[in-house]
Amino acid sequence: MEEALAMKYLDEQEKMELGRHLADYLIESGCVTADALGRGNNFCCPDPAHGDDSPSAHYYDKGPNSCPVVYCFGCGNTWDLFKLIGARENLPDFSQQVERARELYGSRERSADTRPVAYSQPRQRPTVRVEATAEDKVRILQYKLNCQQNILQTDFWRKRGFTEDFVKSHGLGYDVREKRLIIPTDTAYVARATQPDERIRYKNPKGVSVSLTGSEKIKEQGKVFIVEGALDALAIEQSGGKAIALNSVSNANLLVSLAKDSPAEFLITLDNDEAGLTTGKKLAEKLADMGRSVTLVPKAWEPCKDPGEWLEIGGKEVLERKLQDIAKPHTEVKTEAQEDKETYQQLYERLLEHKPEHAKSDLIEYWERVTGEIRNAVTRLHEAQKFCEALDLWTVAIGQAAKEFDFKTEELAPVREVLKELGKNAQQEADDWNAIFDIMTKLDDFTRDLIEKAVEARKASPLLALPKVQHAGSLDEVLMKLESENFEAVYYAAVKEVCRKQAGTGIFEADKEVVPLLKEKGIGNAHITGIMANSPRLEHLDQQQRLMDSRRFVEYITGSGKDREEAISR
Repeated sequence: MEEALAMKYLDEQEKMELGRHLADYLIESGCVTADALGRGNNFCCPDPAHGDDSPSAHYYDKGPNSCPVVYCFGCGNTWDLFKLIGARENLPDFSQQVERARELYGSRERSADTRPVAYSQPRQRPTVRVEATAEDKVRILQYKLNCQQNILQTDFWRKRGFTEDFVKSHGLGYDVREKRLIIPTDTAYVARATQPDERIRYKNPKGVSVSLTGSEKIKEQGKVFIVEGALDALAIEQSGGKAIALNSVSNANLLVSLAKDSPAEFLITLDNDEAGLTTGKKLAEKLADMGRSVTLVPKAWEPCKDPGEWLEIGGKEVLERKLQDIAKPHTEVKTEAQEDKETYQQLYERLLEHKPEHAKSDLIEYWERVTGEIRNAVTRLHEAQKFCEALDLWTVAIGQAAKEFDFKTEELAPVREVLKELGKNAQQEADDWNAIFDIMTKLDDFTRDLIEKAVEARKASPLLALPKVQHAGSLDEVLMKLESENFEAVYYAAVKEVCRKQAGTGIFEADKEVVPLLKEKGIGNAHITGIMANSPRLEHLDQQQRLMDSRRFVEYITGSGKDREEAISR
């Protein structure tokens, strides 16, 4: 998202021109001397997070897209100019990296303190961390106190799910002029942009290294979540957990150094992106090597990106249950009879399929099984929790898709309230079926509206969030159901299998991938045409026109048609 936004202001020519300055940046930042680089020598990894003290990195003048890159044989990472700026200067967003690269190497005239140093005059390698001076500390403290007085002049935190009491008690502030939320760290603060069009999302105090948030938890016993951003740590804190935010993946080594004698049980739950997964694995290994109690939980926050998104979309209670789910070991629940397990597993799967025509009867049957025929009390409680989790995920998924299409998410507020009450009732073996049926109906209507908007916008990615797609199973399972009457569900489930690997793919591009997959399974053109003709994408056409357009499109994709331009335009 950040990279896409920055690319609106960065064309390929400028990107290549800036990228060619990677050698300049390596020399100026003290990573390697000009002579060593000229001779093609290896040098220490330039990423502070690696903590490398051996010559394991190499500079390549021509990498992907003809731009120079650095590759480290030790950690296996590759950097172009932008990624390296981000790693060394704590600039996680691509837009920030672009801005810094322009400041250093842009075509405009540079000031003395940003002008690149000549190869013959390399700078000394800077220290990784820059500690605040006494004057810095006074300035930072006064700034934070001033901003705390303005916290009610923004509702950014309220929209993110935080309460007024919480933000005040945790010292959050607001910079009115910069329009940024000021979030305290252990030694300073991070300034989070509140405007969606702001390209640089996070800023740190000038001249001071960013620090951890919540490092005092290192000395406490119990489970402690390790997350990337300060807002994520605060989201966990508000929902009853303990958390430490790195605020930069380069702070992983700082956390390790502070955790030497920690009694805490660390849960590594960094973001679900590539950087988070890589850093999380390395951090877990280093803590384990020190003998610390640590559990790595990859992609802990799916289907959301991070705990902040869980709080924003699902609310405090939903995030609280998610934290409990991550923190507890998943052990198999033993039932008193195997047939009980088979029965409620089948009912649970039917619940997730979410067929409106038998939703109420399924739920009644399901709940009667859980509270009646299943004799083991622990199993009944376990199934009640699973029921609540399914409803939680459903609400979060729809909330994600709603954001994609600017739905008024407050429309979901009554839905969340009913879900919350149902969750309590479920634990107490209540049977308010009218309320359950009403909520199922609302969610079904909302899902149908979202599918229509997704089709209209020619976007397939939001459909990944919808339960009827999310739980469709593998492509093989989808193809086994091709004889069913619900062609729409079959078609979109197939689209899902492609989009799972290519997130953000448009429906048209997904179509081009799905049709060959169906062909590989022996599904003929006529059958594929029938599936596509029943797609909501073509609802504005009459049946004859839908079949004609679908047939032309399938012929185009499979290479059996001649008039490709006409097919693709349709």
